[in-house]
Amino acid sequence: MINIAELLKDVPIGTKLYSPLFGEVEFCAVDSADNTIVVKTEHGDNEWFSSTGKYKINKGHFLYSNSECLLFPSKNCRNWEGWKVPVKSKFKVWDWVVTDYGKVSQVVSVDNDGDGYTLDDGVYFSGSWCDMYHLWTIEDAKDGDVLAADECYVIFKEIDGLNIKCYCTYHYMGFNPRIYMDTLQNKAAFKPATKEQRDTLFAKIRESGYEWDADKKGLRKIKSHYDIANFSTGMPVLVRDNSNGDEWRHTTFSHITSKFLKSKFGAGCTYWRQCIPFNDDTKHLLGTTDKPSEEYINW
Repeated sequence: MINIAELLKDVPIGTKLYSPLFGEVEFCAVDSADNTIVVKTEHGDNEWFSSTGKYKINKGHFLYSNSECLLFPSKNCRNWEGWKVPVKSKFKVWDWVVTDYGKVSQVVSVDNDGDGYTLDDGVYFSGSWCDMYHLWTIEDAKDGDVLAADECYVIFKEIDGLNIKCYCTYHYMGFNPRIYMDTLQNKAAFKPATKEQRDTLFAKIRESGYEWDADKKGLRKIKSHYDIANFSTGMPVLVRDNSNGDEWRHTTFSHITSKFLKSKFGAGCTYWRQCIPFNDDTKHLLGTTDKPSEEYINW
């Protein structure tokens, strides 16, 4: 008679089995003291079987000593001959995995035997190749990686003591361009961001007037150029002529002209090559030859 307890001793907890008495059950353990097999029913109750699959009314006694085996691999398979211990998959669908050379991908499907995986980039690996992959953790994150935790998206900087330090964050309260700290106790919540999550974060960065500099690793304020089409007649401006060596003069704007090849702006009864708004940001330029900020250059 087959020793079922010997077959089941290395089976993962939770493996589905079948009993005509209880229907589908989950494997819990094999008691090493007497080889009693412990299973859990769909109602959460523990039940016991002998090493040969005979039902026990309790852990210490048989219900009927001459009864038959009442524990099987499945409803449709009631024979332990040739049965093999199910292989526990190393990864599951949607796990993020890392290769031994640092490439990060997401598992999108697992073979029926649990030993073959397809990644989101179409790469397939199985067998001994599995040893070259490991489950992604926060320790695998690199400076500049985009991570996600539920509805919180961040650009990772480093692990700083007991904290996760990030360049910026976006969550339900909005976008925060300042350094963001989260406790390392929440490290399991963070995963590499999907393409959709990355797109959402970068869209929020742009909406907030910033852009991510991947080379310098930091946010920088987007400089929006003044649109000369919005200059209105009579608005105060600073003007100068053909050279950056000319001094800035104060006058009022008239119109944009195409009449002259070199001069573009009509202001103060004549035409000028360079024209910028006169405001608190530019008033210090009056009477100087200094170059204005990039956002004011429109020629």
